[in-house]
Amino acid sequence: MDTQRLIALLKQYPLVVVCLVLSLAAGLVIYFRGGEIQTLESQAEEAERDVLVMNRDINNARELEAQIETAKRLNEELTGRLIDRRDLTRNINLFYEQERRFELKMTGLSQIGGTSMASPPPYLPELKDFDIVRFSVTAEGSYSSIVRWLKFLEGSRYFIQIGELSISQLNDPTDRSKVRASVQIDMLGIRPPEPAK
Repeated sequence: MDTQRLIALLKQYPLVVVCLVLSLAAGLVIYFRGGEIQTLESQAEEAERDVLVMNRDINNARELEAQIETAKRLNEELTGRLIDRRDLTRNINLFYEQERRFELKMTGLSQIGGTSMASPPPYLPELKDFDIVRFSVTAEGSYSSIVRWLKFLEGSRYFIQIGELSISQLNDPTDRSKVRASVQIDMLGIRPPEPAK
């Protein structure tokens, strides 16, 4: 087939030739743009996810100030429920105030370790921001007074864990209802700042 014959065929069927050329061009466009369509679709999906995240963040930001105030209030409330191991007088007075309230006689009361931190019990994780302040308390009174006092301690505003407890009857022939309770009490306290070096 020579060139003149090919030109004659093209002139004889111009509509077919134009359709073939257009089909070939459209196929090439689809072939080369097909990979870009998938890329663009994945970028569009990622952009939609980003928009959803931004909308959620905007909705959360509307309540952010109230949430910050709530967190500050709760933090202050929590701090008010902690004791300071360095404040020995205040700590000891907590128990002497309970002596009058529950008709007890405190026969032994000490903050174990003074102002140094007590070692946490083995069932607690390591505390980084708080102290364990341990007290050894011996109280005498009626059994019901001791029980009311212990229930008060467990439900008080301070974070208290009763570590050890022993109750024994007093050898008082005039009143057989009197008992002696020896209690080890762990309280959660504020960790004082480290001294400057």
